[in-house]
Amino acid sequence: MLKIRARYLEALEKEEFDQMPGRVYVRGFVRSYASFLGMDPGEALALLDEAWPEQKEEEPQPEEREKELFRATFSWWKPRYTRYVLGVVAVALLFTLNLIWQRGEGYEGQVAEKSKVEEKAAPQRETVERKADKSGVRNDQKKEESTQEKKEETAPRYEGVELVLTANRGQCWISVTADGNKVFEGIMNQNEVKTFRANRAMTVKLGNAGAVQVTYNGQDVGYLGGLGEVVVKEFAAAR
Repeated sequence: MLKIRARYLEALEKEEFDQMPGRVYVRGFVRSYASFLGMDPGEALALLDEAWPEQKEEEPQPEEREKELFRATFSWWKPRYTRYVLGVVAVALLFTLNLIWQRGEGYEGQVAEKSKVEEKAAPQRETVERKADKSGVRNDQKKEESTQEKKEETAPRYEGVELVLTANRGQCWISVTADGNKVFEGIMNQNEVKTFRANRAMTVKLGNAGAVQVTYNGQDVGYLGGLGEVVVKEFAAAR
């Protein structure tokens, strides 16, 4: 059975190809109809091409393609748009130039005014700076004198001998004699601090001199020797 509608068969027999759905479908109908009738499908298709030759559209030349593309792209453009756009550009350009000119004139005026103000203020500024420098020197001198006086007032006055021993670098065996009397003998542990006083003189013996920091009458003496070194030191009373 043919699966072709009757109206298409009728149009095909009458060669009314404009009533057909399309050339591809027509060729399929002809091939099926020829096979159904026992004809050669190739000969039937050749007769179809003679009766209904395929029309090939001429391809446009590259120049024509470019013209068509340009027309399609700018089809919305009209002369009145050109005048409108040019007018807008001209107004914007005039506005920009006017703004630049105003800014430049204002900047030059500000620079000139600033220069005049600075010229007028320069002598006054120099006078003020000189006075400030002199005042600063006098104030610094007064501060130094005041600081020196405060140091002299607050500095402790030692009568005799005062030793402060601080074990900063480990344990140390020590022996301390004050005015001929042994006042301490033993081990100082890490970070331990001991203070001794005497009227005339004091002798200290350190079994690990590099471990103990010594302060004599408020003055840092440092370490009397190296680690593991035995040192004996005598300190006299301040006069």
